[in-house]
Amino acid sequence: MSRRMSTDQDEDEEEDEEEEEEEQEQEDDDKTEDEEEPHENPEPPRKRAKTSVPSSQPTNSKVQNRDSERRQANNEHRIQEELPRRRERRRQPAPVTKPFDRTEYKKFMRGLREAVVMEHMSNALLTLIEGLPPYDKVWTEARVISRVTGPLENSESIIRIGLWTYVNEQNQSIDLSDNGPEVEEEELAHLPKSELRRILAVFKRLINAVPTLQRLLPELTRKMKDEDVQVITKLHDRANKAGRGDDIARLKGEILRYLPHADGITIPDSRLDKDQRGWRCHATARMLCPRDLRDEFDADPDKFCNEVRNGQRIIDHDDWPTLAYSETEYDPDNLDSGLLRSTFLLKCWFCIFKGPSSARFDGQASGRKGGRRVIALTYNITRVDEYNLCYTVLIARFLLNSVAEWHANDGCFIGTRFWANLMSLFEDKKWHEDTLAWWNEMAFGIKRPGHAMSTATIPRNGQSMMSKIQAQRAARLQLERQGSAASAA
Repeated sequence: MSRRMSTDQDEDEEEDEEEEEEEQEQEDDDKTEDEEEPHENPEPPRKRAKTSVPSSQPTNSKVQNRDSERRQANNEHRIQEELPRRRERRRQPAPVTKPFDRTEYKKFMRGLREAVVMEHMSNALLTLIEGLPPYDKVWTEARVISRVTGPLENSESIIRIGLWTYVNEQNQSIDLSDNGPEVEEEELAHLPKSELRRILAVFKRLINAVPTLQRLLPELTRKMKDEDVQVITKLHDRANKAGRGDDIARLKGEILRYLPHADGITIPDSRLDKDQRGWRCHATARMLCPRDLRDEFDADPDKFCNEVRNGQRIIDHDDWPTLAYSETEYDPDNLDSGLLRSTFLLKCWFCIFKGPSSARFDGQASGRKGGRRVIALTYNITRVDEYNLCYTVLIARFLLNSVAEWHANDGCFIGTRFWANLMSLFEDKKWHEDTLAWWNEMAFGIKRPGHAMSTATIPRNGQSMMSKIQAQRAARLQLERQGSAASAA
Protein backbone atom coordinates (compact mmCIF):
# COMPACT_ATOMS: atom_id res chain seq x y z
CA MET A 1 0.00 0.00 0.00
CA SER A 2 2.83 2.40 0.89
CA ARG A 3 4.63 1.30 -2.29
CA ARG A 4 1.62 2.32 -4.31
CA MET A 5 1.51 5.68 -2.60
CA SER A 6 5.21 6.37 -3.25
CA THR A 7 4.79 5.32 -6.88
CA ASP A 8 1.97 7.78 -7.22
CA GLN A 9 4.23 10.44 -5.70
CA ASP A 10 6.92 9.88 -8.34
CA GLU A 11 4.35 10.08 -11.10
CA ASP A 12 2.99 13.35 -9.76
CA GLU A 13 6.33 15.20 -9.25
CA GLU A 14 6.30 16.73 -12.73
CA GLU A 15 2.65 17.61 -12.37
CA ASP A 16 3.33 19.36 -9.04
CA GLU A 17 6.21 21.34 -10.54
CA GLU A 18 3.98 22.45 -13.39
CA GLU A 19 1.26 23.46 -10.97
CA GLU A 20 3.74 25.49 -8.87
CA GLU A 21 5.01 27.24 -11.99
CA GLU A 22 1.46 28.05 -13.02
CA GLU A 23 0.69 29.40 -9.54
CA GLN A 24 3.83 31.57 -9.57
CA GLU A 25 3.03 32.89 -13.03
CA GLN A 26 -0.50 33.73 -11.90
CA GLU A 27 0.83 35.53 -8.79
CA ASP A 28 3.29 37.51 -10.97
CA ASP A 29 0.51 38.42 -13.39
CA ASP A 30 -1.71 39.57 -10.54
CA LYS A 31 1.10 41.68 -9.09
CA THR A 32 1.82 43.25 -12.49
CA GLU A 33 -1.83 44.11 -12.92
CA ASP A 34 -1.94 45.71 -9.49
CA GLU A 35 1.16 47.78 -10.26
CA GLU A 36 0.33 48.83 -13.81
CA GLU A 37 -3.43 49.19 -14.02
CA PRO A 38 -4.78 52.40 -12.52
CA HIS A 39 -7.96 52.33 -10.45
CA GLU A 40 -11.06 53.28 -12.37
CA ASN A 41 -12.04 56.08 -10.02
CA PRO A 42 -8.97 57.04 -8.03
CA GLU A 43 -9.67 59.12 -4.95
CA PRO A 44 -8.10 62.58 -5.06
CA PRO A 45 -5.63 63.23 -2.26
CA ARG A 46 -7.31 64.74 0.73
CA LYS A 47 -6.35 68.29 1.58
CA ARG A 48 -5.56 69.11 5.17
CA ALA A 49 -8.18 71.30 6.69
CA LYS A 50 -7.09 74.87 7.17
CA THR A 51 -6.79 75.97 10.74
CA SER A 52 -6.19 79.29 12.32
CA VAL A 53 -4.12 77.68 15.06
CA PRO A 54 -0.38 77.59 14.23
CA SER A 55 1.07 74.09 14.01
CA SER A 56 3.45 74.83 16.88
CA GLN A 57 0.50 75.37 19.23
CA PRO A 58 -1.57 72.50 20.76
CA THR A 59 -5.08 71.77 19.50
CA ASN A 60 -8.10 72.22 21.67
CA SER A 61 -7.92 69.36 24.25
CA LYS A 62 -11.70 69.15 24.70
CA VAL A 63 -12.30 68.58 20.99
CA GLN A 64 -9.47 66.05 20.86
CA ASN A 65 -10.84 64.15 23.87
CA ARG A 66 -14.34 64.13 22.39
CA ASP A 67 -13.08 62.68 19.10
CA SER A 68 -11.03 60.06 20.93
CA GLU A 69 -13.98 59.03 23.09
CA ARG A 70 -16.23 58.81 20.04
CA ARG A 71 -13.74 56.60 18.18
CA GLN A 72 -13.30 54.38 21.24
CA ALA A 73 -17.05 54.02 21.68
CA ASN A 74 -17.47 53.11 18.01
CA ASN A 75 -14.69 50.52 18.25
CA GLU A 76 -16.17 49.00 21.38
CA HIS A 77 -19.56 48.84 19.72
CA ARG A 78 -18.13 47.04 16.68
CA ILE A 79 -16.22 44.62 18.94
CA GLN A 80 -19.34 43.80 20.95
CA GLU A 81 -21.25 43.13 17.73
CA GLU A 82 -18.50 40.94 16.27
CA LEU A 83 -17.63 38.87 19.39
CA PRO A 84 -20.79 36.73 19.46
CA ARG A 85 -20.49 35.98 15.76
CA ARG A 86 -16.79 35.11 16.16
CA ARG A 87 -17.50 32.83 19.13
CA GLU A 88 -20.28 31.12 17.22
CA ARG A 89 -18.03 30.53 14.21
CA ARG A 90 -15.40 28.95 16.48
CA ARG A 91 -17.94 26.68 18.15
CA GLN A 92 -19.74 25.52 15.07
CA PRO A 93 -18.06 22.94 12.80
CA ALA A 94 -17.42 24.15 9.28
CA PRO A 95 -20.33 23.42 6.98
CA VAL A 96 -19.92 20.94 4.17
CA THR A 97 -18.92 22.95 1.12
CA LYS A 98 -17.40 22.22 -2.24
CA PRO A 99 -14.15 20.19 -2.39
CA PHE A 100 -10.81 21.97 -2.41
CA ASP A 101 -9.39 22.52 -5.88
CA ARG A 102 -5.72 21.61 -6.48
CA THR A 103 -4.33 25.00 -5.50
CA GLU A 104 -6.50 25.28 -2.40
CA TYR A 105 -5.62 21.71 -1.41
CA LYS A 106 -1.87 22.26 -1.72
CA LYS A 107 -1.98 25.47 0.30
CA PHE A 108 -4.19 23.92 2.95
CA MET A 109 -1.97 20.84 3.35
CA ARG A 110 1.19 22.97 3.57
CA GLY A 111 -0.40 24.91 6.37
CA LEU A 112 -1.78 21.81 8.07
CA ARG A 113 1.69 20.22 8.17
CA GLU A 114 2.83 23.24 10.19
CA ALA A 115 -0.31 23.60 12.28
CA VAL A 116 -0.63 19.98 13.41
CA VAL A 117 2.65 20.12 15.37
CA MET A 118 1.87 23.44 17.07
CA GLU A 119 0.39 23.77 20.54
CA HIS A 120 -2.36 25.96 19.14
CA MET A 121 -3.20 25.17 15.53
CA SER A 122 -4.69 28.62 14.94
CA ASN A 123 -1.17 30.14 15.25
CA ALA A 124 0.07 28.49 12.07
CA LEU A 125 1.96 31.19 10.15
CA LEU A 126 0.67 30.18 6.73
CA THR A 127 -2.86 31.03 7.77
CA LEU A 128 -1.76 34.65 8.09
CA ILE A 129 0.53 34.82 5.06
CA GLU A 130 -1.78 33.13 2.58
CA GLY A 131 -5.14 34.13 3.97
CA LEU A 132 -6.20 30.56 4.72
CA PRO A 133 -9.03 29.79 7.13
CA PRO A 134 -7.77 29.33 10.71
CA TYR A 135 -6.89 25.73 11.50
CA ASP A 136 -8.67 25.90 14.84
CA LYS A 137 -11.85 25.15 12.89
CA VAL A 138 -10.64 21.80 11.54
CA TRP A 139 -9.16 21.16 14.99
CA THR A 140 -12.57 21.69 16.57
CA GLU A 141 -14.16 19.40 14.01
CA ALA A 142 -11.59 16.64 14.53
CA ARG A 143 -11.90 16.57 18.33
CA VAL A 144 -15.18 14.70 17.99
CA ILE A 145 -13.39 11.68 16.47
CA SER A 146 -13.06 9.49 19.58
CA ARG A 147 -16.72 10.05 20.44
CA VAL A 148 -18.03 8.87 17.08
CA THR A 149 -15.49 6.15 16.19
CA GLY A 150 -14.32 4.92 19.63
CA PRO A 151 -11.34 5.81 21.84
CA LEU A 152 -9.12 2.83 20.98
CA GLU A 153 -8.74 3.08 17.21
CA ASN A 154 -5.19 3.12 15.83
CA SER A 155 -4.78 6.29 13.78
CA GLU A 156 -2.36 4.71 11.32
CA SER A 157 -4.77 1.88 10.57
CA ILE A 158 -7.89 3.98 10.33
CA ILE A 159 -6.38 6.60 8.01
CA ARG A 160 -4.02 4.53 5.87
CA ILE A 161 -6.01 1.31 5.60
CA GLY A 162 -9.34 3.10 5.74
CA LEU A 163 -8.35 5.43 2.91
CA TRP A 164 -7.06 2.55 0.78
CA THR A 165 -10.21 0.48 1.22
CA TYR A 166 -12.39 3.53 0.62
CA VAL A 167 -10.68 4.37 -2.68
CA ASN A 168 -10.74 0.78 -3.92
CA GLU A 169 -14.37 0.35 -2.93
CA GLN A 170 -15.26 3.49 -4.86
CA ASN A 171 -13.37 2.13 -7.87
CA GLN A 172 -15.04 -1.27 -7.40
CA SER A 173 -11.57 -2.87 -7.51
CA ILE A 174 -12.00 -4.92 -4.31
CA ASP A 175 -14.67 -7.23 -2.99
CA LEU A 176 -14.86 -7.21 0.81
CA SER A 177 -17.50 -9.93 1.01
CA ASP A 178 -16.36 -13.17 2.66
CA ASN A 179 -17.03 -15.15 -0.52
CA GLY A 180 -15.21 -12.74 -2.84
CA PRO A 181 -11.62 -12.98 -4.13
CA GLU A 182 -8.78 -12.41 -1.68
CA VAL A 183 -7.37 -8.92 -1.28
CA GLU A 184 -4.16 -8.75 -3.33
CA GLU A 185 -2.48 -5.94 -1.35
CA GLU A 186 0.45 -7.61 0.49
CA GLU A 187 0.33 -5.34 3.53
CA LEU A 188 -3.31 -6.23 4.13
CA ALA A 189 -3.14 -9.97 3.45
CA HIS A 190 -3.00 -10.77 7.18
CA LEU A 191 -6.24 -8.94 7.92
CA PRO A 192 -9.55 -10.81 7.65
CA LYS A 193 -12.16 -9.16 5.48
CA SER A 194 -14.35 -8.61 8.52
CA GLU A 195 -11.65 -6.33 9.95
CA LEU A 196 -11.30 -4.48 6.65
CA ARG A 197 -15.05 -3.93 6.60
CA ARG A 198 -14.93 -2.64 10.18
CA ILE A 199 -12.08 -0.23 9.40
CA LEU A 200 -13.91 1.01 6.31
CA ALA A 201 -17.08 1.63 8.33
CA VAL A 202 -15.11 3.59 10.95
CA PHE A 203 -13.36 5.60 8.22
CA LYS A 204 -16.69 6.55 6.70
CA ARG A 205 -17.96 7.70 10.10
CA LEU A 206 -14.77 9.74 10.44
CA ILE A 207 -15.13 11.65 7.19
CA ASN A 208 -18.81 12.23 7.85
CA ALA A 209 -17.96 13.74 11.25
CA VAL A 210 -15.18 16.03 9.97
CA PRO A 211 -16.45 18.20 7.08
CA THR A 212 -12.98 19.50 6.17
CA LEU A 213 -11.82 15.93 5.49
CA GLN A 214 -14.69 15.62 3.04
CA ARG A 215 -13.39 18.68 1.19
CA LEU A 216 -9.84 17.23 1.15
CA LEU A 217 -10.89 13.74 0.07
CA PRO A 218 -11.04 14.16 -3.74
CA GLU A 219 -7.48 15.50 -4.03
CA LEU A 220 -6.20 13.25 -1.23
CA THR A 221 -7.51 10.13 -2.96
CA ARG A 222 -6.41 11.33 -6.40
CA LYS A 223 -2.72 11.51 -5.49
CA MET A 224 -2.50 9.38 -2.31
CA LYS A 225 0.72 11.17 -1.33
CA ASP A 226 2.36 9.52 1.67
CA GLU A 227 3.25 12.88 3.26
CA ASP A 228 -0.37 13.99 3.05
CA VAL A 229 -1.62 10.73 4.53
CA GLN A 230 0.89 11.15 7.37
CA VAL A 231 -0.30 14.64 8.26
CA ILE A 232 -3.95 13.51 8.29
CA THR A 233 -2.88 10.61 10.53
CA LYS A 234 -1.17 13.06 12.90
CA LEU A 235 -4.29 15.20 13.00
CA HIS A 236 -6.44 12.15 13.75
CA ASP A 237 -4.13 10.90 16.51
CA ARG A 238 -3.79 14.28 18.17
CA ALA A 239 -7.49 15.11 17.98
CA ASN A 240 -8.46 11.64 19.21
CA LYS A 241 -6.30 12.05 22.33
CA ALA A 242 -7.46 15.61 22.94
CA GLY A 243 -11.16 14.83 22.75
CA ARG A 244 -10.81 11.76 24.95
CA GLY A 245 -8.69 13.76 27.42
CA ASP A 246 -11.34 16.47 27.62
CA ASP A 247 -14.05 13.94 28.43
CA ILE A 248 -11.92 12.18 31.05
CA ALA A 249 -11.18 15.51 32.74
CA ARG A 250 -14.85 16.50 32.64
CA LEU A 251 -16.14 13.23 34.11
CA LYS A 252 -13.32 12.47 36.58
CA GLY A 253 -14.53 14.85 39.29
CA GLU A 254 -18.17 13.97 38.79
CA ILE A 255 -18.36 10.20 38.33
CA LEU A 256 -18.22 9.22 42.01
CA ARG A 257 -21.32 11.35 42.58
CA TYR A 258 -23.23 9.01 40.29
CA LEU A 259 -22.46 5.78 42.20
CA PRO A 260 -25.62 4.05 43.41
CA HIS A 261 -26.07 3.61 47.15
CA ALA A 262 -25.70 0.12 48.62
CA ASP A 263 -25.98 -1.17 52.17
CA GLY A 264 -22.62 -1.21 53.94
CA ILE A 265 -20.85 0.63 51.09
CA THR A 266 -19.61 4.19 51.70
CA ILE A 267 -19.59 6.52 48.70
CA PRO A 268 -16.17 8.23 48.63
CA ASP A 269 -15.51 11.92 48.14
CA SER A 270 -15.70 12.90 44.49
CA ARG A 271 -12.06 14.10 44.67
CA LEU A 272 -10.75 10.63 45.58
CA ASP A 273 -7.33 10.11 43.97
CA LYS A 274 -7.31 7.86 40.94
CA ASP A 275 -4.84 5.38 42.48
CA GLN A 276 -7.21 4.88 45.41
CA ARG A 277 -10.09 3.83 43.20
CA GLY A 278 -10.61 0.46 41.57
CA TRP A 279 -10.21 -2.53 43.89
CA ARG A 280 -8.93 -0.31 46.72
CA CYS A 281 -12.33 1.29 47.22
CA HIS A 282 -15.43 -0.79 47.91
CA ALA A 283 -17.77 1.59 46.07
CA THR A 284 -15.77 1.62 42.83
CA ALA A 285 -14.89 -2.08 43.14
CA ARG A 286 -18.58 -2.96 43.36
CA MET A 287 -19.22 -1.25 40.02
CA LEU A 288 -16.26 -3.09 38.42
CA CYS A 289 -17.37 -6.43 39.84
CA PRO A 290 -18.98 -8.76 37.28
CA ARG A 291 -22.72 -8.52 37.78
CA ASP A 292 -23.13 -12.28 38.21
CA LEU A 293 -20.61 -12.22 41.10
CA ARG A 294 -22.00 -9.18 42.90
CA ASP A 295 -23.80 -11.15 45.60
CA GLU A 296 -20.49 -12.83 46.46
CA PHE A 297 -18.86 -9.39 46.54
CA ASP A 298 -21.54 -7.94 48.79
CA ALA A 299 -21.13 -10.83 51.24
CA ASP A 300 -17.46 -9.95 51.88
CA PRO A 301 -16.10 -6.95 49.89
CA ASP A 302 -12.68 -7.01 51.61
CA LYS A 303 -12.09 -10.66 50.74
CA PHE A 304 -13.26 -10.21 47.15
CA CYS A 305 -11.10 -7.09 46.57
CA ASN A 306 -8.01 -8.77 48.07
CA GLU A 307 -8.47 -11.76 45.78
CA VAL A 308 -8.59 -9.49 42.75
CA ARG A 309 -5.61 -7.37 43.83
CA ASN A 310 -3.33 -10.38 44.52
CA GLY A 311 -4.30 -12.04 41.24
CA GLN A 312 -6.23 -14.98 42.66
CA ARG A 313 -9.47 -13.88 41.07
CA ILE A 314 -9.31 -13.12 37.37
CA ILE A 315 -11.71 -10.54 36.00
CA ASP A 316 -11.31 -9.67 32.35
CA HIS A 317 -12.96 -8.22 29.24
CA ASP A 318 -15.45 -11.09 28.94
CA ASP A 319 -17.17 -10.09 32.19
CA TRP A 320 -19.95 -7.54 32.15
CA PRO A 321 -19.32 -5.16 35.08
CA THR A 322 -22.08 -4.06 37.41
CA LEU A 323 -21.79 -0.51 36.04
CA ALA A 324 -23.29 -1.74 32.77
CA TYR A 325 -26.49 -3.09 34.32
CA SER A 326 -29.66 -1.52 35.53
CA GLU A 327 -29.98 -1.77 39.31
CA THR A 328 -33.49 -3.14 38.92
CA GLU A 329 -33.53 -5.27 35.76
CA TYR A 330 -30.81 -7.95 36.17
CA ASP A 331 -31.92 -11.48 35.27
CA PRO A 332 -29.24 -14.27 35.36
CA ASP A 333 -31.38 -16.33 32.99
CA ASN A 334 -31.66 -13.45 30.53
CA LEU A 335 -28.42 -11.47 30.67
CA ASP A 336 -29.60 -9.19 27.87
CA SER A 337 -32.18 -7.73 30.23
CA GLY A 338 -31.09 -4.42 31.75
CA LEU A 339 -27.68 -4.55 30.06
CA LEU A 340 -26.41 -1.04 29.17
CA ARG A 341 -29.45 0.54 30.81
CA SER A 342 -27.99 1.72 34.12
CA THR A 343 -28.83 5.12 35.57
CA PHE A 344 -25.12 5.40 36.39
CA LEU A 345 -24.18 5.12 32.71
CA LEU A 346 -26.94 7.50 31.75
CA LYS A 347 -25.53 10.18 34.09
CA CYS A 348 -22.02 9.58 32.69
CA TRP A 349 -23.35 10.04 29.14
CA PHE A 350 -25.13 13.24 30.12
CA CYS A 351 -21.98 14.60 31.79
CA ILE A 352 -19.85 13.96 28.70
CA PHE A 353 -22.25 15.03 25.99
CA LYS A 354 -24.57 17.53 27.67
CA GLY A 355 -22.46 18.82 30.57
CA PRO A 356 -22.18 17.97 34.30
CA SER A 357 -25.17 20.05 35.32
CA SER A 358 -27.51 18.04 33.10
CA ALA A 359 -26.45 14.81 34.85
CA ARG A 360 -27.46 15.96 38.34
CA PHE A 361 -30.95 14.54 38.32
CA ASP A 362 -31.05 14.74 42.14
CA GLY A 363 -29.96 18.36 42.39
CA GLN A 364 -26.36 17.65 43.39
CA ALA A 365 -23.91 20.38 42.45
CA SER A 366 -20.14 20.35 42.27
CA GLY A 367 -19.78 24.09 42.67
CA ARG A 368 -17.95 24.32 39.36
CA LYS A 369 -19.04 26.80 36.76
CA GLY A 370 -18.80 26.06 33.07
CA GLY A 371 -18.91 28.26 30.03
CA ARG A 372 -18.15 25.86 27.21
CA ARG A 373 -20.73 24.90 24.69
CA VAL A 374 -21.68 21.27 25.34
CA ILE A 375 -20.56 18.55 22.93
CA ALA A 376 -24.05 17.58 21.81
CA LEU A 377 -24.72 21.14 20.61
CA THR A 378 -21.24 21.76 19.19
CA TYR A 379 -21.39 18.66 17.00
CA ASN A 380 -25.14 18.47 16.47
CA ILE A 381 -25.41 15.10 18.24
CA THR A 382 -29.13 14.47 18.38
CA ARG A 383 -29.14 10.69 18.88
CA VAL A 384 -27.47 8.15 21.14
CA ASP A 385 -25.91 5.42 19.00
CA GLU A 386 -23.84 2.34 19.76
CA TYR A 387 -20.55 4.23 19.31
CA ASN A 388 -21.07 7.11 21.73
CA LEU A 389 -22.80 4.73 24.18
CA CYS A 390 -19.93 2.20 24.18
CA TYR A 391 -17.47 5.11 24.33
CA THR A 392 -19.16 6.22 27.55
CA VAL A 393 -18.92 2.69 29.02
CA LEU A 394 -15.17 2.54 28.35
CA ILE A 395 -14.46 6.04 29.72
CA ALA A 396 -16.56 5.33 32.82
CA ARG A 397 -14.81 2.02 33.49
CA PHE A 398 -11.40 3.70 33.19
CA LEU A 399 -12.36 6.42 35.67
CA LEU A 400 -13.48 3.81 38.21
CA ASN A 401 -10.27 1.76 38.04
CA SER A 402 -6.95 2.71 39.69
CA VAL A 403 -4.83 3.10 36.53
CA ALA A 404 -3.32 6.59 36.77
CA GLU A 405 -2.99 7.44 33.07
CA TRP A 406 -5.19 6.48 30.16
CA HIS A 407 -4.49 2.96 29.00
CA ALA A 408 -6.65 0.58 27.04
CA ASN A 409 -5.78 -2.35 29.31
CA ASP A 410 -6.13 -2.98 33.03
CA GLY A 411 -4.32 -6.16 34.10
CA CYS A 412 -5.94 -9.03 32.23
CA PHE A 413 -8.67 -6.70 31.00
CA ILE A 414 -7.94 -5.94 27.33
CA GLY A 415 -9.68 -2.79 26.17
CA THR A 416 -9.93 -3.63 22.48
CA ARG A 417 -11.55 -6.99 23.23
CA PHE A 418 -14.00 -5.38 25.63
CA TRP A 419 -14.89 -2.87 22.91
CA ALA A 420 -15.42 -5.70 20.43
CA ASN A 421 -17.67 -7.46 22.95
CA LEU A 422 -19.68 -4.28 23.46
CA MET A 423 -20.15 -3.72 19.75
CA SER A 424 -21.11 -7.38 19.21
CA LEU A 425 -24.11 -6.87 21.48
CA PHE A 426 -25.65 -4.68 18.81
CA GLU A 427 -25.61 -7.51 16.27
CA ASP A 428 -28.92 -8.64 17.76
CA LYS A 429 -31.34 -6.42 15.90
CA LYS A 430 -34.18 -6.39 18.43
CA TRP A 431 -31.88 -5.78 21.42
CA HIS A 432 -30.13 -3.08 19.37
CA GLU A 433 -33.37 -1.28 18.61
CA ASP A 434 -34.82 -1.63 22.11
CA THR A 435 -31.64 -0.46 23.85
CA LEU A 436 -31.12 2.62 21.70
CA ALA A 437 -34.81 3.45 21.89
CA TRP A 438 -34.55 3.48 25.70
CA TRP A 439 -31.44 5.67 25.55
CA ASN A 440 -32.88 8.16 23.10
CA GLU A 441 -36.04 8.52 25.12
CA MET A 442 -34.00 9.14 28.30
CA ALA A 443 -31.43 11.44 26.66
CA PHE A 444 -33.49 13.33 24.09
CA GLY A 445 -37.11 12.56 24.91
CA ILE A 446 -37.50 10.69 21.64
CA LYS A 447 -40.20 8.10 22.04
CA ARG A 448 -40.39 5.17 19.68
CA PRO A 449 -43.80 4.32 18.31
CA GLY A 450 -45.56 1.28 19.23
CA HIS A 451 -5.60 -8.40 35.10
CA ALA A 452 -0.93 -12.79 38.88
CA MET A 453 0.75 -12.51 42.04
CA SER A 454 -0.28 -15.94 43.47
CA THR A 455 -0.10 -19.46 42.12
CA ALA A 456 -3.27 -20.36 44.02
CA THR A 457 -5.82 -19.00 41.62
CA ILE A 458 -9.56 -19.09 41.97
CA PRO A 459 -10.86 -20.46 38.67
CA ARG A 460 -13.84 -19.01 36.93
CA ASN A 461 -16.97 -20.75 38.11
CA GLY A 462 -18.39 -22.01 34.85
CA GLN A 463 -18.81 -19.97 31.70
CA SER A 464 -18.01 -16.28 31.34
CA MET A 465 -20.95 -13.91 31.08
CA MET A 466 -20.08 -13.33 27.42
CA SER A 467 -20.31 -17.09 26.77
CA LYS A 468 -23.60 -17.29 28.66
CA ILE A 469 -25.21 -14.47 26.74
CA GLN A 470 -24.13 -16.02 23.44
CA ALA A 471 -25.59 -19.38 24.49
CA GLN A 472 -28.85 -17.77 25.61
CA ARG A 473 -29.22 -15.97 22.31
CA ALA A 474 -28.50 -19.16 20.38
CA ALA A 475 -31.11 -21.05 22.40
CA ARG A 476 -33.75 -18.40 21.75
CA LEU A 477 -32.96 -18.41 18.05
CA GLN A 478 -33.29 -22.21 17.91
CA LEU A 479 -36.68 -22.05 19.65
CA GLU A 480 -37.86 -19.43 17.18
CA ARG A 481 -36.79 -21.60 14.25
CA GLN A 482 -38.51 -24.67 15.73
CA GLY A 483 -41.67 -22.63 16.22
CA SER A 484 -41.55 -21.40 12.64
CA ALA A 485 -41.03 -24.93 11.35
CA ALA A 486 -43.98 -26.21 13.38
CA SER A 487 -46.19 -23.44 12.07
CA ALA A 488 -45.20 -24.16 8.50
CA ALA A 489 -46.04 -27.83 8.96
